[in-house]
Amino acid sequence: MASIDEILAEAKALHRAGRLPEAESRYRQVSSSGAATAESCFLHAQCCQGLGAWDDAIACLRQAVDMQPDHADAHH
Repeated sequence: MASIDEILAEAKALHRAGRLPEAESRYRQVSSSGAATAESCFLHAQCCQGLGAWDDAIACLRQAVDMQPDHADAHH
């Protein structure tokens, strides 16, 4: 079984490759594992935005800000 760090790395690679549905699935795995960070939540939000899943994107951004209130990109 892959570690959370490996799953996150895979999510980022899929995201960069434009394979958003697959990337979103990996980001969701990270979030549901309890190991999410402000950065992983922010990236998940960007992915959701690219998929047009606006409510999910907003929820991920709120989670990123809750975790790291000074996360400038999440506020933007």
